[in-house]
Amino acid sequence: MTKTGFDQLVEETERSHPLWFQLDREPPATAEAIGSLEAVLGLRLPPEHRDFLMTHGAGLFAFADVLGVRPGTVGYLPASVPFVGDQFVPAVDTGSGDFYGFRRAEGACSPGVVYWDHDSSRINDTEYMDFYELVADVGLRP
Repeated sequence: MTKTGFDQLVEETERSHPLWFQLDREPPATAEAIGSLEAVLGLRLPPEHRDFLMTHGAGLFAFADVLGVRPGTVGYLPASVPFVGDQFVPAVDTGSGDFYGFRRAEGACSPGVVYWDHDSSRINDTEYMDFYELVADVGLRP
């Protein structure tokens, strides 16, 4: 999904369901905060994920619980890493112990979104090609 398409979907959804966007959310992240997060993780986040954090912040984005960049917050992304192993980078908490995120690949995240299942401790492929598609489907559709 393109940034323009995602932004249009967000605008339309916010117009029709404004209450969905008034939930607990962090303000947009700065490039410096994301750079610090990437240094802690030892990798670069996908461009769509970086853009989302700098545009919309983290926390409850309609129905998606996006992990964030601010240390000491409940949704601080690196705090979830010990639970999922070193081959997976969590991005969205499902609230059931599972996460959507990305596979690690030599200092970056692989393209495409994957799903970490806490019952099996396995990483499973999804149909989501990027972070925008994930949030559009999981977050903006009840």
